[in-house]
Amino acid sequence: MDNLNLSFLKENFKKTLQKTNKTKFLLAISGGVDSMLLLKIATLIKNEESFNFRAIHINHNYSSNTEKMEKHCSDICHEYSINLVIKNINLLSDKNIEEQLRNKRYESFFSDMYKDEVLVLAHHEDDQFETFLYRLFRGASPRGLSSIKEISQRKNKILCRPFLKVPKKNIIELSRYFKLKFI
Repeated sequence: MDNLNLSFLKENFKKTLQKTNKTKFLLAISGGVDSMLLLKIATLIKNEESFNFRAIHINHNYSSNTEKMEKHCSDICHEYSINLVIKNINLLSDKNIEEQLRNKRYESFFSDMYKDEVLVLAHHEDDQFETFLYRLFRGASPRGLSSIKEISQRKNKILCRPFLKVPKKNIIELSRYFKLKFI
């Protein structure tokens, strides 16, 4: 990884956030490699722009490492001086687990967002491709195949995905470059 690639990622990140016409952002972090890089890049650009960042971690209370992920997010946010909100969610049944967790995550995100704040997610190019294939195999219409958008709205909240044009391999390379720890 070289400085040119890092500069490109930072500029792309800033431009994507600027498209929202907002300055306050809530970063969704899980403790995984994608969201830890999202958090790192936010810390690198926060002084270059008039951006304000907070983070939110949703503890699914579903896997064996949820406490470890929560602690990791808390430690890193403390290190970066980023305020962190932690929310806990629980499943209601054993049916449609992924959908339940996704819906509860978004409910938690939206309940903690300020009125003038944008939710920033770490979806990347590989997620985009995966979503396209998933929708294709489920028989989505051409409109449904458009997949994930860089800037979108859900329940009158703005969602921003600055990594949507970044392949997962680049995220991993940059994480190694920064020596980021993740779960």
